Amino acid sequence: MRNNEGLSTLPMGWTSAKLGEVLIKSDERFDPKSPSNRRFVGLEHIEGNTGRLLGFGKSSETRSTKTVFCRGDLLYGKLRPYLNKVWVADFDGVCSTDILVFKHTQFLHSKFLACRLLGSDFVRYASQGMSGVQHPRVSYQRISDFAIAFPPLEEQHRIVSKVEELFTKLDAGVKSLETAKTQLKSYRQSVLKSAFDGKLTEEWRRTHRDELEPAFKLLEQIREERRRSTATEYRELPPVDMTGLPELPEGWTWTRLGEIALIMDVDHKMPRSVEKDGVPFISPKNFVNQDDIDFANAKHISVEDFERLSRKCKPEIGDVLYSRIGTIGKARRAPDKRFQISYSLCIVRPSPSLQATDICVWLLRSPFVLSQALANTRSIGVPDLGLNDINRFVVPIAPLDEQHKIVEEIERHSSIADEVEKTVVSSVGQSEKLRQSVLKQAFVGKLVPQDLGDEPASILLEQIKSLKIQVEQDQRAKKRRKRNDPRQRRLM
Repeated sequence: MRNNEGLSTLPMGWTSAKLGEVLIKSDERFDPKSPSNRRFVGLEHIEGNTGRLLGFGKSSETRSTKTVFCRGDLLYGKLRPYLNKVWVADFDGVCSTDILVFKHTQFLHSKFLACRLLGSDFVRYASQGMSGVQHPRVSYQRISDFAIAFPPLEEQHRIVSKVEELFTKLDAGVKSLETAKTQLKSYRQSVLKSAFDGKLTEEWRRTHRDELEPAFKLLEQIREERRRSTATEYRELPPVDMTGLPELPEGWTWTRLGEIALIMDVDHKMPRSVEKDGVPFISPKNFVNQDDIDFANAKHISVEDFERLSRKCKPEIGDVLYSRIGTIGKARRAPDKRFQISYSLCIVRPSPSLQATDICVWLLRSPFVLSQALANTRSIGVPDLGLNDINRFVVPIAPLDEQHKIVEEIERHSSIADEVEKTVVSSVGQSEKLRQSVLKQAFVGKLVPQDLGDEPASILLEQIKSLKIQVEQDQRAKKRRKRNDPRQRRLM
């Protein structure tokens, strides 16, 4: 497939060309046995979509042959080209052979070409030309056939300056948005902290002081309810040691999670997964966003395995799913649908007397409970939080009416945070669209004005072609000399 986007009418002084006509590929290799210790750039060091370098290593840390690059050269990641890894070198070094190196010349602005390779149309073109399954790559021959509109050298400089100016502003905006996302996370945790130390409902509590029944009476009611239940055997947990615990508001009390909820495990025998027509099998990997469960990408198990696992315990409406192996301390409401959970999750089933819907979800997400979860996690290979530890979590309990108010206030603040986050995410996505819009305008000659005094790109292209022929002849001659001289033979 050949491209012709933007080439129907060319701006003044521009010409059309294929990348293979303007790129001069470098084949100079670096032998890792060489005592020289140069800076090494791998694909992991180049940030996708931005053209920025994140860091570098040392050639002494590599064992295979690498490609040499010089300051000003253009580096392009051919492995998984959809990752869009492009960088113009600002120092001499060596790089992975999964990176193509194109020589810097006096007839071409490397950063202009970097911008062109970052364009979404080129990324699509390169990605459609990949070969290989586990490690898909695009070949130099493939990208060489990509057609571009090629401006005069002086206009290339003007375009690069304008692109960098606009991208700097966009980057500053994205940085502010990322800061806002971090602040939102802190805001959510701050709301939960104030919810369970009494500050969130402090004013409400003051005006309803005479109407509230102390939480210890609710706790007594729950314990009596548990003693009378025939569903499970009631086991009294050790009393809470108040030493070092913060003071609670009047009418609140401390207890253990296992006193107000049943903590249930599932069968640890792994079920057989099926491709379709099965029952969704949920693990912490399916916990997405702030409050969602991703059923679309969940594994599925057979109906027989579902029924076997459900004989021990089955999620019900009102339950909380709590992650305890691998990912620790994430809580989700159990949805009203048929599914089963992996043993990396447990079920927290609040007492029926704990009528404040979702109080346990928010309690388990609070910083106070999360700190206990992390403190009790064992980590020999995979982090693991035991059911006994979860049962013994120390938790604050407010009077029942105040619990309803706590949930109402948390959800109000959470709704605000959700709306702000949607705006932030949308704005980040819009900034990437603006980035591509800037590049598109640059590639068709609409970002900066043309200048009658610029030397036409057609002349520039002929100069590049002549240089390209000379460089390729020199490279072939150098390879012949190495093949004929065993003392200087290197891996090509």
